[in-house]
Amino acid sequence: MVPGLKVLLLLSLHLLQEVKSSMVHLNNNGYEGVVVAINPSVPEDERLIQSIKVHMLMLILLRDIVTTKHFSFCQEMVTQASTYLFEASKRRFYFRNVSILVPTTWKSKPKYLMPKRESYDKADVIVADPYLKYGDDPYTLQYGQCGDRGQYIHFTPNFLLTDNLRIYGPRGRVFVHEWAHLQWGVFDEYNTDQPFYMSGKNGKNVLEATRRCRRDSKTGLFEPKCTFIPDKSQTVKDSIMFMQSLDSVVEFCTEKTHNTEAPNLQNKMCNRRSTWDVIKESADFQNASPMEGVEAPPPPTFSLLKSKQRVVCLVLDKSGSMSLGNNGTRLIRMNQAAELYLIQIVEKGSLVGMVTFDSTATIQNNLIRMINESSYLEISANLPREASGGTSICNGLRKGFEAITSSNQTTSGSEIVLLTDGEDSQIRSCFEEVKHSGAIIHTIALGPDAAQELESLSSMTGGLRYFANEDINGLIDAFSGISSRSGNIAQQALQLESKALTIAGKGQIDGTVLVDSTVGNDTFFVVTWTAQKPDIILHDPKGKKYITSDFREDKLNIYSARLRIPGIAETGTWTYSLSNNNVISQSLTVTVTTRARSPTMLPVITTAHMSQDTARYPSPMIVYARVSQGFLPVLGANVTAVIEAKDGHQVTLELWDNGAGQITLNPPRPEVPEATDAPVEDFSRVASGGSFTVSGAPPDGNHANVFPPSKVTDLEAKFEGDHIHLTWTAPGKVLDKGKAYRYIIRMSQHSQDLQEHFNNATLVNTASLMPKEAGSKEDFEFKPETLKIESGTKFYVAIQASNEADLTSEVSNIAQAVKFIPPQVLLLLSLHLLQEAKSSMVHLNNNGYEGVVVAINPSVPEDERLIQSIKVRRVLLAAYLHVSNSFSPGRFDCVYLEMITQASTYLFEASKGRFYFRNVSILVPMTWKSKSQYSMPKRESYDKADVIVADPYLKYGDEPYTLHYRQCGDRGQYIHFTPNFLLTDNLLMYGPRGRVFVHEWAHLRWGVFDEYNTDRPFYMSGKNVLEATRCSTGINGKNVVNECQRGSCVTRKCRRDSKTGLYEPKCKFIPNKSQTVPESIMFMQNLSSVVEFCTEKTHNTEAPNLQNKLCDHRSTWDIIKKSADFQNASPMEGVEAPPPPTFSLLKSKQRVVCLVLDKSESMNKDNRLIRMNQAAELYLTQIVEKKSMVGLVTFDQKAKIQNYLTKIIDSSDYPKITANLPQQASNGTSICSGIEAGFQVITSSRQSTSGSEIILLTDGEDDKISSCFGAVKHSGAVIHTIAVGSKAEKELETLSTMTGGLRFYANKDLTSLMDAFSGISSSSGSASQRALQLESIALPVPARQQIKGSVLMDSTVGSDTFFVVTWTAQKPEIVLQDPKGKTYRGSDFKDDTLNMRSARLQIPGIAETGTWTYSLLNNNVISQSLTVTVITRARSPTTPPISATAHMSQDTARYPSPMIVYTRVSQGFLPVLGANVTAFIEDEDGHQVTLELWDNGAGADTVQNDGIYTRYFTDYHGNGRYSLKVNVQARRNTARLSLRQQSKSFYMPGYIEDGKIIMNPPRPEIREADAPVEDFSRVASGGSFTVSGAPPGGSPANVFPPSKVTDLEAQFEGDHIHLTWTAPGKSLDKGKARRYVIRMSQHFRDLQKDFSNATLVNTAGLIPREAGSKENFEFKPETLKTGKSTMFYIAIQAVNDAGFTSVNSNIAQAVKFIPPEHSVSALGSNISAIPLTVWGLTVVFKYILN
Repeated sequence: MVPGLKVLLLLSLHLLQEVKSSMVHLNNNGYEGVVVAINPSVPEDERLIQSIKVHMLMLILLRDIVTTKHFSFCQEMVTQASTYLFEASKRRFYFRNVSILVPTTWKSKPKYLMPKRESYDKADVIVADPYLKYGDDPYTLQYGQCGDRGQYIHFTPNFLLTDNLRIYGPRGRVFVHEWAHLQWGVFDEYNTDQPFYMSGKNGKNVLEATRRCRRDSKTGLFEPKCTFIPDKSQTVKDSIMFMQSLDSVVEFCTEKTHNTEAPNLQNKMCNRRSTWDVIKESADFQNASPMEGVEAPPPPTFSLLKSKQRVVCLVLDKSGSMSLGNNGTRLIRMNQAAELYLIQIVEKGSLVGMVTFDSTATIQNNLIRMINESSYLEISANLPREASGGTSICNGLRKGFEAITSSNQTTSGSEIVLLTDGEDSQIRSCFEEVKHSGAIIHTIALGPDAAQELESLSSMTGGLRYFANEDINGLIDAFSGISSRSGNIAQQALQLESKALTIAGKGQIDGTVLVDSTVGNDTFFVVTWTAQKPDIILHDPKGKKYITSDFREDKLNIYSARLRIPGIAETGTWTYSLSNNNVISQSLTVTVTTRARSPTMLPVITTAHMSQDTARYPSPMIVYARVSQGFLPVLGANVTAVIEAKDGHQVTLELWDNGAGQITLNPPRPEVPEATDAPVEDFSRVASGGSFTVSGAPPDGNHANVFPPSKVTDLEAKFEGDHIHLTWTAPGKVLDKGKAYRYIIRMSQHSQDLQEHFNNATLVNTASLMPKEAGSKEDFEFKPETLKIESGTKFYVAIQASNEADLTSEVSNIAQAVKFIPPQVLLLLSLHLLQEAKSSMVHLNNNGYEGVVVAINPSVPEDERLIQSIKVRRVLLAAYLHVSNSFSPGRFDCVYLEMITQASTYLFEASKGRFYFRNVSILVPMTWKSKSQYSMPKRESYDKADVIVADPYLKYGDEPYTLHYRQCGDRGQYIHFTPNFLLTDNLLMYGPRGRVFVHEWAHLRWGVFDEYNTDRPFYMSGKNVLEATRCSTGINGKNVVNECQRGSCVTRKCRRDSKTGLYEPKCKFIPNKSQTVPESIMFMQNLSSVVEFCTEKTHNTEAPNLQNKLCDHRSTWDIIKKSADFQNASPMEGVEAPPPPTFSLLKSKQRVVCLVLDKSESMNKDNRLIRMNQAAELYLTQIVEKKSMVGLVTFDQKAKIQNYLTKIIDSSDYPKITANLPQQASNGTSICSGIEAGFQVITSSRQSTSGSEIILLTDGEDDKISSCFGAVKHSGAVIHTIAVGSKAEKELETLSTMTGGLRFYANKDLTSLMDAFSGISSSSGSASQRALQLESIALPVPARQQIKGSVLMDSTVGSDTFFVVTWTAQKPEIVLQDPKGKTYRGSDFKDDTLNMRSARLQIPGIAETGTWTYSLLNNNVISQSLTVTVITRARSPTTPPISATAHMSQDTARYPSPMIVYTRVSQGFLPVLGANVTAFIEDEDGHQVTLELWDNGAGADTVQNDGIYTRYFTDYHGNGRYSLKVNVQARRNTARLSLRQQSKSFYMPGYIEDGKIIMNPPRPEIREADAPVEDFSRVASGGSFTVSGAPPGGSPANVFPPSKVTDLEAQFEGDHIHLTWTAPGKSLDKGKARRYVIRMSQHFRDLQKDFSNATLVNTAGLIPREAGSKENFEFKPETLKTGKSTMFYIAIQAVNDAGFTSVNSNIAQAVKFIPPEHSVSALGSNISAIPLTVWGLTVVFKYILN
């Protein structure tokens, strides 16, 4: 398919001819074929040779040759540039030879050589005066995409010769800057329109060196006049694309030094890649290695050429097929176009000849100089009259060469215009002759059957190529495009009109042509027809009339007539009318050509071309049209492209210059005192853009579901108040055509999130945003979910567009919105920081961590003997003993001083001087003896500790680990060390304990993950190499098996598994003790050389570890850098080591709790007072631990102390408090009064408020609540809040947040208040003291009806067990039966005496294990609601009970951000697997959502089988508070206890020292991975959370994509790849996706960095299943290499009905492994990796890459 392109400009801009077919090529690192061409308008000036400081020796050598100013410059500039380029390219490139082409207007000199194919229009550098004296700035015309070659470099003579232009730096440096634009397609790294931007770093900027720049009060940026003035002396070497003028700058910016935030064209056009990264991807770079041992390149050589007169030979086909044609024969149309070319297009003074050919060729005219009309007629008279015979293109070309040489001209640089419509199987026979001739061949293919190799002739010779078919004026347009190549615009013929008109019999058609003031010389109006000459009337703008008789008709019967306007054509609108006197319709054409009005006034011109000459469907192409006057762009024109295919199908495109889609222009940047736009009068131009070839396209033209919307490239963002206002140009449904279906907008406070992980950034609600037609301006405004009120708050925003076929555009440019707050306003604002539910007290203060809490479990016995067994850091211990001679700590005090002090120094080094530990609190349990050195804790407690010390459950082992089950970058829960780990010296296989602490701290604080994998210790890399799973790959060692038998151990090489190709399971990676690489702490902190985290540069993205899986292959250091800690801490300059940490020794105190309960009037609603009393009684009698001290306060508008602190010792103490629960509700609400009374209760009993707890329950509003915030903060008390009903004070949760308390919400669920109180249990760490809920259920029972149920009592619980029943009207009949058949009835239940409608039964002793059954009979005449609550405690203090805890991912959510529900089910520290976990979430309206939670490693669940059950929550129903409750059940013996822990320090099996392998003791072996768990049930309250921004009636539309697939696995089965994964949902992990997109590649990075361009797998038969289901799919790869290991990487996306697409899945790897024929037993490795050599039998290997 060969389409042609024509561009019609009705109101236009300016364009010079496109510089096609540059002759530059690389030869052994040297650029050859560089052409510098001087414009004919530049006058020759002999005096300038002395004014140029020529480059040393080069000038001396060439002095006799060079006698003009420009040559001297070129030798100076290019020679200097060659050396600079050599250094900048790291010795890869230099300039080998350069041709300087002077114009024909200069005097001839004997040393001027004849050019070959060098010409002005193909020059790489042009030297020309600026138009309108616009300025002398050098620039490169560059309007393609990133990495595309530019058009040319433009230097002015003044720039080259004037010394006062040193502001640009040496000209050789400028040349390299521009060469990078031209040759490699990079862009500038400055931005004159936006010279400053807001980043995380501050700099110094001055204004005219006289005063500091002022900040704009609205934007926060510097005032417009502000200029950045660099220091002349710099230490950095980059970058040439920013400021090449600085002496130190000798390099391009690399990935490491590139500023991705800067708002420059390089970032915008190249997706924030550095210039060096783009250069490295160029063909030049791929084909050139550094020139080792070469200090400087050889100097370039120069050729001086002078343009010659134009020589053209027409070689025209007259074979039999030329008699064909619909609109007149092809022969006639060819003759019409050739005549027009001879008379109107070719320049005067040109030498023109003509050859015609069929199967033979004839010279019709040897070269004739075109002087006047008789010259043209002499040739046109010989145009062929008849068409016959075959086609021999080579014969025609050879005769063309003969016509040139017989006229004493050389073929080098001469042009042949070759036109044919025929096929010729012998065309290739003359390719070599053509190549060596030096001629330039322009080809015109006429019709669809023209020889396919025709374009090869134009390509190899640098000629133009055209295609003409059924468009009647297609040939005229083609010949019109073959105009002057000399650079003399005054000589160039311009088309003002080219129109084909179909006119009916006896019909008339009228039209107009614009002649603007830049043209009018040598103007022709030409009319052609197909049947009979029409009547022609033409009027000029002044009314002068021309009629048919004025038009000269050709004498060759080629159906054309022309009128040459005498002199200069009048400026303005010319009108014409054509009347068809024929009785039948016919086709007419009107063509108007002209030339520049004056040689000093440059005309408006246009050129057009496609982005490439050949295209393979479905790759899109780009249409370019350049409109200019001189070198200045013309703006505001209407540009229309008409593209015609070989079957005559035409496509019309309106072209845009709006900065959208893929096109941008790198314009000159001169200084202009006024605005840079000047008015241009109306004009019109027509230009032919040549032809291009398409392959692979469907014949019917159906392109559905192929092209996505185009990328948005002009997104802008700014704050307007608290909202962000966005503008951009709308893309289309198909690239830039039509209308997109929807937009996806995401934002982040880190630009890298959008750049590398767009799908993980925060989604903006775009429900109201409907895309407009492509090219329209879009406006959208939204309020960010979180707005920190501080100066410089930045949000980065990016956008994607999707069409109805679910094809999604590339991510847009990243826009930045900065919220600037002037300093005087900032003083009035404060930021309220919210903490998570497990409110750790850790905070960063001047680089030091404060508030770190290490808590010892009450089960750990005190042991005085251990103080001598710990090697304490001597200086620190001595200092501590000096302070207190009486100090006699228990066994742990010193080990913490050792471990954490050592960790502080190690952390300081690892964080590059940013972090250390300033102070640490060590909290010992109440079970330890009191000492005078033990202080009273404030809010420190075991359940909020950062580090816990406790024995392992089931003696599993002493491995340190961090409980961390949330997303990448989220904080963990706690670090767990065992006493044995801290005290035993034989655990050095983990390395020094301080290093282990830093490893675990990184898990806990920054949410990074391990870089090893004990399940997959080896993997197959992308280089077919077996690697140990590690980071970095620079850590070396050996892979061995250590076998021990009867006390004797033997170490041998690892054998390869014959099925998988991996090493046998016993194989271990043994590192060398001495290493040279410093990373990584998250792999092997025990190596002495390891003092850093893996960075982006050193990170092993392929390793199958959790860091790669959960953090999208980002390095640990990249995650740490995004943390709030990193953002708020700069390195401590000049500090070698941090100050040692200080330690506080604290001892847990008895629990002190005061209930502060609302009894205001609103508590009468919905029986709230009764429900509160029922729950409070349950708390007092069943939840609070014995020996706790409890008080009671009630409040309305005033507060009353009902009970001072009472120690709860036995059952007689509870009634003292419950008796005072309020019986009536009245008056208003004063929350602060209640709190203050609570404090008084505590202090009056000689207790401190620090560490005491207040349970605050209220349903009322209180606008004075903030008045006591200060007192609450300073009290040290922990306040748990329970909000009852939707009207409860909105700031209630602020109290729990600021004090580290829990927060609950209770509304219409009858059990919600009981659940809330049940959640406020022991925080001491003693599992035996904690109350556990086995049942909490509300049951509506009709009148006279009975309801039955059962409760599981497992063997881990049963102590202090209560069954509680409540009712709303009348006590039901109760029957309860234990597993052995013992029956309890209503009379056994104790009724409360305060009419609280509740009854409870305490089971004597230990409750029986098994299923308890109950029945409740409602004897009332009306229905009522009953509740059943069962509370118990651990059966034995030595056996921890199974427990469940629940919480949301955050306390506050802004719609439409999803939240995650977490439930941890465990026994001791071990996870419980196989449970059924159900979450119930209730909003303020009582709407309840039920979610089944999963521990399947899919969706929101990060790790499978870790006992953490999760699910996304997205079913928002309005704003306000939501409550969370979880039911956990294990039935039919499905549950089991996992004996594994994640996120732990690496246990080093051994090390190599001096070549000898030294093995450590083996890790403790576990006989079985899992242990069975009996059936059980638990209920847990997960507190409350707050939602804002949600629609009141629930989610109106699907705003969530399917969740990411995280468990994709791939394996070969024969020649097919079998995939398995867990199905995501329609909305995250709910429902069913619509379809899957699976792509594969043999290169890992293809899927990681460019998923949409990887190979698409056919999934036509794959129908998604319900979320959570297991998916299976099998396919055969398109290409299967044999003979060695074949490796494929696969990834998957899911798409829902709304077109939302999930984040890319983990990348799975399938390896087709072929083992060697000989035994694999000899295979091993002396290093950490082994190349894979494979042949023979086919087997399979599978492995999940991330």
